[in-house]
Amino acid sequence: MTAKDRYPFVVDTEDGVYMNVRIQPGVSRQGINLNGGVLRISLKSPPHRGRANRELVEFLSDLFGVKKTSISITYGTGSKNKRIRIEGITRDEIEDTLSSLGM
Repeated sequence: MTAKDRYPFVVDTEDGVYMNVRIQPGVSRQGINLNGGVLRISLKSPPHRGRANRELVEFLSDLFGVKKTSISITYGTGSKNKRIRIEGITRDEIEDTLSSLGM
């Protein structure tokens, strides 16, 4: 199985690396898992006034070791399904990080 098959939600384009994720806001514990080819991220913050979006950016910043300003939500700011653009990191680095988490 190739990395492209394992991580179909990571897309490398001319504009940078994009990730499609599904968030679950308002849970008791933050976490990340891969389920059926979908990257699911659990966040403590409720989906109110952008709190979950801000926590998502901080979570991904810590996970991938990039600045918060390198991460932007390009689609789905008001939805559980989001498209994230991450600058300053390659697809391979994202895949290595996810692989190191056992995904």
